Order: sequence, then structure tokens, then C-alpha cells
Amino acid sequence: YNENKIQIYSETDDRKAVTVTNDVLKSCDINAIEKLFIDSRYSNIIIKDYDNIYLFNSNKKIFRRVLQGYNLKDAKVAFKNGILVVAGSFGMLFSKIRGPGSITEPVVYANTKGIYYNFLRDFQVSADEVLLSTDKGAYSVDVPTDSMLESSTQIRPPYRFLLTYDSSLQS
Repeated sequence: YNENKIQIYSETDDRKAVTVTNDVLKSCDINAIEKLFIDSRYSNIIIKDYDNIYLFNSNKKIFRRVLQGYNLKDAKVAFKNGILVVAGSFGMLFSKIRGPGSITEPVVYANTKGIYYNFLRDFQVSADEVLLSTDKGAYSVDVPTDSMLESSTQIRPPYRFLLTYDSSLQS
């Protein structure tokens, strides 16, 4: 993929290629592709443009905008172990891929009025934790459990401030 098109190769259909052109992307309100993730379990393609996230499944002919109602401009996105992780000025949200073209409602850790940070520099996702680099320091956040992701509840943000002193990590 690049900013203006996506090319999909089928492993099972004699490596048949499908190209999604810039005109098709624009007709779906995608101005430019910022990030793209492949969910190999359900054949979903997750597309992040500058202020929206879309879920596309060519096998089931599903294309839809997901996670509406959140300010995703300048948000950072990752996809790990079937979980979509989004961090931005609003806080963090986690959604689990349920199947072809389907995700759970997000579990949201809010950053209301910038209480934890005003600007997110970067973030890194591991199996059970997310590390955030912000203007107010580094934070670690636990990835919600499967049962939390399935119930999709908004819970108290579990941000833990991280501090280094004399080359050792304090929390």
C-alpha cells in the first residue's frame, strides 16, 4: 500500500491481485492512507486515514467506518493479537476483532481535559501493556482482558506514571 492505493494479493486464489485505486478510496471518504493493518485471522484490512478508521473485508464485501465519535486526528494506531489499539488526545481505546468486518465496542481509558497528557509523542504495544511517551512523561497502561473487551465497559483509566531516576525505572 501507499498513501493513494492498496493492492491485495490472494494466497488461495492463484495469487490474484485486487487494486483499490485512489478514486475508489476517495469515493469511500478516504483522502490518504496513514496506516494499514492486516487481520490474517478474519481477512480484515484496517485502514487509518488522517482522522478516521475503516474496516474492510473483501471476502464478505464489507466496508465501514468504525470508532466514530472520537477525535482520531493525529491519533496513533496499532494492531496486536487481534486487538485494535488507538491512542490520542481523547485517551486510549481498545477494540477486539470479532470476525469478518466486525469489532467490539471500544473499552475507553479517557484523558478528559488533558489530565494525563496534552500531547502523545509515541506509543508501543506489547502483549499485555502499552507504553506511552507524552508531554507530561511516560505512562504504562494494561491492555484490557478479553472479558473486558467483550463487555465493552468504560472503566477508570489505569494510567501509571513512570519515572527514571539514576538510570533505574520507578513507578
